[in-house]
Amino acid sequence: MCSFLVVLRAKIYNNYTLFIWNLYIMTIYNIR
Repeated sequence: MCSFLVVLRAKIYNNYTLFIWNLYIMTIYNIR
């Protein structure tokens, strides 16, 4: 949940950061 909030904040600050977080979270869920 915390990660999701960080993503929302990142979207506000930088769209590129949001993209990076998206890839990171997707990778984490894929590994599980």
